[in-house]
Amino acid sequence: MMEFVYAYAYFVLYAFLGWVCEDLYCGIPAKKFINRGFFYGPYCPIYGVGALLVLYPLLFVKDYPILVFVLGVIITSTLEYITSWVMEILFKTRWWDYSERFMNINGRVCLLNSTLFGIMSIVVVYIIHPVIQDIVMDIPFTALMSFLSAFTIGFGIDCVFTVLALLRRNGSFQKGFRSRKSIACSRSARSFPRMDVVSS
Repeated sequence: MMEFVYAYAYFVLYAFLGWVCEDLYCGIPAKKFINRGFFYGPYCPIYGVGALLVLYPLLFVKDYPILVFVLGVIITSTLEYITSWVMEILFKTRWWDYSERFMNINGRVCLLNSTLFGIMSIVVVYIIHPVIQDIVMDIPFTALMSFLSAFTIGFGIDCVFTVLALLRRNGSFQKGFRSRKSIACSRSARSFPRMDVVSS
């Protein structure tokens, strides 16, 4: 039970840190704040999940930095590809596209980001996680449970509103598309009037 609670705490913290990194990575070149999160709140769950998927296997091979890097690239790139594919199927929208980047796979993953994720895996395993672990372990268990419970409720509400917003947006898009298609067909019919065949 306690291990699950601590893993959930790591998920929340890394989801927040991932959101911060994404916003800085995209916002600094654009010189403005860009919310790169999928949800309304300040977190990117894909980073929380990615951190757990990276940490728990890689902590077993932390004595081999090169292996940590290689496995980090494979795990995070696989997660990024699957997430992009699933979200596009569910919401008919592609949330990122690396088609213009060097050595990409279907625009879902690319060499640059995979390399950065590999480097980040090393940073997380050897530098960030030991600090995060100490911070989480120093929080009284009751207080940690209270925080995680409040976060879960807020995150659940965020999920509902985010999905509703996406459905409304996709519905409006499809409605507009059908409307434009109907207008185009109507114009085409006027341009090419029906010709009845009269038999002799």
